[in-house]
Amino acid sequence: MRWSQGWAKNNEAKYYALLAHQDYGCGICGSQRKTLVVDHDHRTKQIRGLLCESCNGWLGHEIDKFGREFLIAALSYVVHPPAGWLDDQGT
Repeated sequence: MRWSQGWAKNNEAKYYALLAHQDYGCGICGSQRKTLVVDHDHRTKQIRGLLCESCNGWLGHEIDKFGREFLIAALSYVVHPPAGWLDDQGT
């Protein structure tokens, strides 16, 4: 049994409270049609939330490949693009 599966089994009330808190959907894509797994930080074992298997696999792969800091910087770039001020200039 994987660590996260054991956590869900041993913390059933917390699992269902987290599921309700996430509106019964994946913490990233929001899908309510997929099986959700317990996502956690592999270094600290801290629970982050519930994800569908697709998002959990993607997140794990990207964090392992690029690192957490890179993903934060990439998200910041997408949300606040450096060229965003050009739209204010009428260009």
